[in-house]
Amino acid sequence: AYMSPEQMEGVPPTSAADIYALGVVIYEMITGNRPYSGELTPLALAVKKVREAPTPPSHWKAVPAVWERVTLKCLAA
Repeated sequence: AYMSPEQMEGVPPTSAADIYALGVVIYEMITGNRPYSGELTPLALAVKKVREAPTPPSHWKAVPAVWERVTLKCLAA
């Protein structure tokens, strides 16, 4: 769940992978959910990460706009 889309494509990890993982942790902390939720196989999760934007944190609950921007920016790293 914490691997960046680049890593799933086989690209060697950079600091962007760490920023992505931080974004996932922040997302979980403010929403109680993961950016890509549901019953996903590892392959389905990888495809979603590469092809789709994550569900905005505000979908789950009221989140201050600054936290939503920071989280989504990390997940776009």
